[in-house]
Amino acid sequence: MLNKKLTASKKAALGGMVTAITALCLYAASILPAGRVPLLFLAAIAPCILTSERAYGTALLAFMVSSGIGLLMANMLPVALYIALLGHYGIFCSVTGRKVVSRPIRVVLKLLYANMFICAGLYIALRVFGLTLALPGWLPVWALIVIAEIIIAIFDVLFDAATKIYLVYLRHIIVK
Repeated sequence: MLNKKLTASKKAALGGMVTAITALCLYAASILPAGRVPLLFLAAIAPCILTSERAYGTALLAFMVSSGIGLLMANMLPVALYIALLGHYGIFCSVTGRKVVSRPIRVVLKLLYANMFICAGLYIALRVFGLTLALPGWLPVWALIVIAEIIIAIFDVLFDAATKIYLVYLRHIIVK
């Protein structure tokens, strides 16, 4: 599937495109009143272009630059979600997909990774920034954890599908 190695100039060009796409998605998610979830998903899957080409360093750099650009935006909630988990989760998924052979171990590693960053993000939001978690009275905390696990699993399935779409339909157009 990956029969060519990218040159440094192609990596730089793809990194710039991924950064631009991600920054535009983050900007749109921060100003539009609707459609934030799909825009955040698009921002999160953009680095799959680089990780599919095994340009992990470039993908990490694109994530860091996009995050820096995002810090300049007015609405910080979408940017915080991108920085806290969504931006680097796809890079981690791609690395584990290539390095870990056992599918059950990959799934457990992905869930642990996502849960670790969700817990860290909640801790920072609650303890450092003093935000409150407003849950409906009828929703127990354990149900929130189950819902988070389901959302992570759905995101992971959609991320894998987006990566396959890139490899099958778009790669030959973007990388020549």
